[in-house]
Amino acid sequence: SLSTCNQIGLQRFSIKRQQWNRAEAMARRGLLLTQNPQQQRTFWQIVLLSAQQQNNARGLQEAQQKLAQLR
Repeated sequence: SLSTCNQIGLQRFSIKRQQWNRAEAMARRGLLLTQNPQQQRTFWQIVLLSAQQQNNARGLQEAQQKLAQLR
């Protein structure tokens, strides 16, 4: 099992390589593992970016709603 910090690092690497599906899947796994609101915001920001890059309106809306709840 990867630590949250390692997952964030891998997600950023994945995003740089434009592996949006993988980055989003890893962020969603991270969301299952953390109760920390700051980490949750980071993961939802990755989901948001992935949705934007993939023109995924449903994922974009979900991420925006979750980020608004975490403010």
